[in-house]
Amino acid sequence: MPTPSEAALVPISRLFRRGQVVLVLALLALYLPTLASGPTFSDGPELVTAIWTLGVPHPTGYPLFALVGHAFTRILPIPVSPCVKVELFNVLCALGAALFTARAVRELTLLLQIWGSPGAHAGAGTSAVDADVAGLVSAFLLGIAHLVWEQVRIPEVYPLHLFLVTWAGRLWVRYEVTRRAALIAAAAVPMGLGLAHHVTMVYFLPAAAIYLLLRLPGLFVGWLGWLGWLGWPVARIARRWRPGIAAWSPLKDAWVFPVACVIGALPLLSYGYLIWANAHTTGVPWNDVNGWDRLVYHVSGKQYSGFFGGGELAGYLGRIRRIPGNFDRQFLPAGTLLLLVGLGTVFRRAARIGVLFAALLLFNVAHGIYYAVGDYANYFIPALFPCVMFMGAGLWWLLRAARARPLASRRWMALAATAVMALGYAVAVVGYAQLTKRVPAIAARAGGVYVGVPLALIGVGAALGAIAAWRARAGEASRARQLGPAVLPAVLLAGLAATFVPVSLSRASSIGDRVEVGGSYGAEVVTTVPRGAVYLTQGDGYLFNMWYQHHVLDQGLDFATLDVGTMHAPWYQRYLRGRYPSSCDPMAPEYASDPAAFVARCGTFAKRMDLGDKGAWVSFGQARPRNPAAARRLKVAPKAAPGAKEQGAEGEGTKDGAGEVAAGAQDAADVAEGDKPAGGSEAAGSEAAGEAEKGAAKAAVDDKVVRGDEPGCVDAEYRKQHADACKCWDHAHRKSALAETCVVSAEEGGIVPRAKVEITIDRLIRSHIDERPVYERNAVTLWQGDQKTNPRGWVGPAYQRPSAEFALVNRGRVNQVVYTADIEALPGCGEILQRVAVRPPLGPRRDPPLQPYQPSTFPILLSASYLSALPEGDDDDARRAFAPGDPVHMRLHWFEQFHYDAARPDRRGAPVRHGVRVCVYDPVGHRVATAEAVSGREERLSLLRTTTAAPEGEYTVQACSVGEVGEGAVPEGAPCKRVLLEFAFTVGSARSREALAWEASPR
Repeated sequence: MPTPSEAALVPISRLFRRGQVVLVLALLALYLPTLASGPTFSDGPELVTAIWTLGVPHPTGYPLFALVGHAFTRILPIPVSPCVKVELFNVLCALGAALFTARAVRELTLLLQIWGSPGAHAGAGTSAVDADVAGLVSAFLLGIAHLVWEQVRIPEVYPLHLFLVTWAGRLWVRYEVTRRAALIAAAAVPMGLGLAHHVTMVYFLPAAAIYLLLRLPGLFVGWLGWLGWLGWPVARIARRWRPGIAAWSPLKDAWVFPVACVIGALPLLSYGYLIWANAHTTGVPWNDVNGWDRLVYHVSGKQYSGFFGGGELAGYLGRIRRIPGNFDRQFLPAGTLLLLVGLGTVFRRAARIGVLFAALLLFNVAHGIYYAVGDYANYFIPALFPCVMFMGAGLWWLLRAARARPLASRRWMALAATAVMALGYAVAVVGYAQLTKRVPAIAARAGGVYVGVPLALIGVGAALGAIAAWRARAGEASRARQLGPAVLPAVLLAGLAATFVPVSLSRASSIGDRVEVGGSYGAEVVTTVPRGAVYLTQGDGYLFNMWYQHHVLDQGLDFATLDVGTMHAPWYQRYLRGRYPSSCDPMAPEYASDPAAFVARCGTFAKRMDLGDKGAWVSFGQARPRNPAAARRLKVAPKAAPGAKEQGAEGEGTKDGAGEVAAGAQDAADVAEGDKPAGGSEAAGSEAAGEAEKGAAKAAVDDKVVRGDEPGCVDAEYRKQHADACKCWDHAHRKSALAETCVVSAEEGGIVPRAKVEITIDRLIRSHIDERPVYERNAVTLWQGDQKTNPRGWVGPAYQRPSAEFALVNRGRVNQVVYTADIEALPGCGEILQRVAVRPPLGPRRDPPLQPYQPSTFPILLSASYLSALPEGDDDDARRAFAPGDPVHMRLHWFEQFHYDAARPDRRGAPVRHGVRVCVYDPVGHRVATAEAVSGREERLSLLRTTTAAPEGEYTVQACSVGEVGEGAVPEGAPCKRVLLEFAFTVGSARSREALAWEASPR
């Protein structure tokens, strides 16, 4: 048998060199048009923020990505956003991964060619062209795989991870070919860098160990011998089991193991960057990595440990069942055929290297199955590389087998292959495309008949020709009628091209058209939320895009974004204290009258951190409000006119960390000074408030507990193990629990527990609403689509409505929290615009006393809305500026769509159907257009078609509910019951729109 090194001696052909150039150009042509133009609803904005500000990304930290990405974004001299620069870095990583894959497949298949049996493919010759083609095609298939492409187009960590995996894989193939020990040490470089980037590179270590145990058992036996009496028994058994091992020199290549370990460990020192970044970044210091213990916590991903093994058996089995579909989505049925052929070929001719790739494949797939997160499929990306290696071997075998066919068989086999592929494609277009939607849309039109029928006719014609050629093969006298050896391989490659070229173009179209949301959402929020406000949100997409606006684009620095789900975390509280210090409150009197002074002192996060303040001007919402016994009242104020002062709003000072955990001796003074009723004497007000609270408490106690009081809660041990299910246990004897934890729900018809985040949201609203504007998105209006994780056990709103004294007014992509009294008496959608007049803020004050929750009977109908010039416009088409003549369309996102019904398994009762009237007002306040919708049904409305003579300026859109209408239409002339929405947009020339946009932009 030839020595392995002979495969390495085959020079790289001109075909392969030029093919690599074509491969790079083809992938560039596909990738570049599909790159996201801005941040998306993913981890991308947070990663770009960490890269740009040298911050600490989410676990496991990704120090290599942060450092290399920072250098790349700062050095790259092109005028694009940092987000796009990181995407370009991902493109380079994907191209590098494709080139490494092409080289690895080429060398593997050349090795298979040398190690094949002498009689196999005897007529195919010794040319390397099939290995060259197999390498290039396999690399292209990896590059256009859905999972890879979707991560390349956005700022993500997986393209760099794939680059390092393919780099290491190529070096291990090279070692299998040449057996040069230095390549083991070389492979430790990308493996160590991979560990410094993404911890799942750890799965390459056992795969490589298994391979070396099979390839170099003597190396392990030799090292066991050096361990003395600890390793001697194992070494003795190994030498008896494999006598050939006894001839192994313990010192031969023994140096490579410790050297490789040192080389692989050196990149791990980069994790020390996280400690440095935590202390110096103006960005996000995730998890407060201020020492080695916190570093281990962060790098180990302990924060997400609940996802490991935290799922149910049905979830694991479901992910296992979806693996074939995930693979088919990447490579289609043709890829499955190549994979099966390649597995047999590799394990028959080069089983040891096959074990390496199979182990790498299985370990990564097992991780994706076991790690119960929503985007678990992304953890399959490293497994795509071994899949493509096997597919490349399968393609090489098919090409060699086709090239080796006898001369007399080539014609009919070429026709037969054409028939099989044409008929197979016809079936795929008509059947497979309808089931999986993975065939280009143009081919699937009209049920695929327009494409399927011609393909079927071609297939039938080729089949008839194949039959005729097969019958005439023995009587052919002239070799001139025979086909050359390259014809059959060319037919196979043409079939692959006919499959994957249209699919790649179709994927480019669908991926490029994907809605990004993040950029337009963030830009609208920073121009909508006013100076000094707090913006409550949660969820990665909503929060990370705001971090990108604040830290990368330096927008919206004069209001605070609060992640309600992370307010309890000490690291996040430290982050807020440094970025929103108490001496930089935009609403402080010295800054309200002199904005330039605010910019000079607090215009950047770096300036604010240098102040060294110990407190923040925002509340953290973690301290329980002051003892309700010290402030026994239920605030039931008359409907106040806009601008009237709310009772209990006379506190002084700013909030800080100490204020979050202290109520103490000031409670009595606060009751005496800050909790006086708005009108009348103190005694009368206290008596009325006390009576109101007593009535509310009695009603609450008399109500039945519908959730949070299971029968087993009488047992103390059961309560300990099922704390969430027993939150409202024995509520009659624990009235204090009714103040916050357990409340009377108008939606569920009894007492229910509130989630911790829900309580935090209520505290944040009450702490801020009297001192500054409060906005929200995905906090109060959090919709959870998983019935098991939704606190209320259904698919719908996750939390109870806010207490009845509060309401939401939609401002587009965000909602403002206002006092219900400020909008209840407002006649919405009149002939003349009457704007929502929210009472003015009263300035900083102490945390208010505990206020009992009041059940709200009015549903939250809207979570968001936006305007567009396109009838079917999506989030990326949202705009607030239109030219004269542009149509104005509105998209409404309904929130409460069904009534809650605890008697039904899915908890969904009758639909919520409110009539909604939407009105448009011109710059002078006259109503110029009206549209109507029924909540939960119509989502897109045609509001206004402007003309070139339309007056330029600021228009206003306002919407109101006329109440429940059932499944009918909105009754004509029905009066408005509550204003739901109000915000402005502009109509004007490009110049005036630009000026208005500048005036509205935060500065």
